[in-house]
Amino acid sequence: MVEIGRRAMTSLPIEPLLAEAARLIAGALEIPFCAILEYRPHEDDLLLAAGVGWRDASVGQTRIASAFPGDGAPMIIADLAAAGAAAAPFLTAHGIRSTASVLIDGRRGPWGVLQVARRTPGAFSDVTIGFLQSAASLLALAIENRHAEARASRHLAHEAHVRFFYEHSFDLHAVLSEWGEGQFLYEEVNPAVLHLYEKSREEVVGRKLEEVIGAENAAQVSRHFLEALRSGEPRHYERNEGRSIVEAAITPVPSEAGQPRKVLITARDVTERRQLQEQLHQAQKMEAIGQLTGGIAHDFNNLLTVVIGNLDQLEMRATDERARRLIAAARRGADRAAMLTHRLLAFSRKQPLDPKPVDLNKLIAGLSDMLRRSLGERVTIETILAD
Repeated sequence: MVEIGRRAMTSLPIEPLLAEAARLIAGALEIPFCAILEYRPHEDDLLLAAGVGWRDASVGQTRIASAFPGDGAPMIIADLAAAGAAAAPFLTAHGIRSTASVLIDGRRGPWGVLQVARRTPGAFSDVTIGFLQSAASLLALAIENRHAEARASRHLAHEAHVRFFYEHSFDLHAVLSEWGEGQFLYEEVNPAVLHLYEKSREEVVGRKLEEVIGAENAAQVSRHFLEALRSGEPRHYERNEGRSIVEAAITPVPSEAGQPRKVLITARDVTERRQLQEQLHQAQKMEAIGQLTGGIAHDFNNLLTVVIGNLDQLEMRATDERARRLIAAARRGADRAAMLTHRLLAFSRKQPLDPKPVDLNKLIAGLSDMLRRSLGERVTIETILAD
């Protein structure tokens, strides 16, 4: 029993531990067959998890019908043949005539059954049953320890994943606790916060909020913190941090009575996103201006068509030289207006492109005149044309 207890307290994984326990129990009792049977969730039978004396490939594969008494008392069958071979075909196939079984009962409920068997009929002594019960208690303790270790291992793995995310996240994470009336202290920050502040960990963790971000900014942020603590609900805010724009969410952290209140800050540098949004907004404005310009230029072009057509008629009918000069001047003005309309339509992309060879000097000179009239006297335009 001492050896079984010693093995139960080692760090052996569950499978080799059960196999070694079955070997030690059978050897100590000088009984050829020992079985450790495991209850499976949502199953009506037991799995032969470990054992000695059984045929090859039986362990880990064989399932045995569960007929253990509900009160958890030891179950002894002095003569299996008298109970009927159909009740335990696996046992009878091995020539088993008598069995003794005790429950392996853990804190979370029955884990399984410890059973010994012989090929001869007969009762089992009280000493044997007491030994089996003690061994089952040690097994229950060992199995519970292994499960606790597995849960702890999973918890540590989860914490490791959380820590990895916390350390390598591009988002900013910080925990602050209330210090005094409306004052807050940094308890923990991730590297992204230090990168944003351009400070070392020693310059942030353990420091008051106003020491890190300045008194004015601290007063603004503290109001958001206090509002979140008063309401008990997450709160969102946005502020400038140097050249960066930070979008943050505040979550109150539950704390015990008498302990400082805490807030969890999750923030993100949205500077690039804001710049992209501004560029998109500017592009949309330019598109709207282009559409407006195109509509006006189209209507204006229709009016100019009427004006130029009538000027052509007047020029053909005029006989007075002075009248003809006035009509020619009006025609030149209308032509320049038509050229301006043509450029506005091209700007708004409402006019089909019609590539033609152009005199660049003449084109730039014409554009310069239009720009000077449009931009006003505050902007000086200088053009350098080719020879």
